[in-house]
Amino acid sequence: MQPSLDHQRLEQYLVYIAEQVDSVAERVQSDAEAEELRRDPLAMDGVVYRLQTAIQAMIDVAYQLCAHAFSTAPDGAAHAFELLQQHGLLSEEMLQKTRRMSRFRNLAVRGYLRRDEAMVMEIARNHLEDFHSGGAQLPRR
Repeated sequence: MQPSLDHQRLEQYLVYIAEQVDSVAERVQSDAEAEELRRDPLAMDGVVYRLQTAIQAMIDVAYQLCAHAFSTAPDGAAHAFELLQQHGLLSEEMLQKTRRMSRFRNLAVRGYLRRDEAMVMEIARNHLEDFHSGGAQLPRR
């Protein structure tokens, strides 16, 4: 029996992702704000955490979609996104983006990131729109 898709829960995930991404975007709007963020280790930790949890929420959405649409549990985040791409729910370009996001999340969770501010700032200043280009429309605040 195919599990039912919990639309309310998915919407909660999408709202959460949008909130996290928007909060990061607010911190790096100007060069001065970005520079201030670089100098504040606790604020930088907050940015990493918000990016990490937004990506985790994306992974959770992918798992739920796979369970509902394909009645299968993916072997991991990468497999979940690959299944979505194979079934036409994710573009090849977005598959590549989600792979990079998942790698960043893994680095952050396991502590391997070791405060690579350049990487964090590159994501925060130039790649937040990737969260909005995944097919699902994130609510804009």
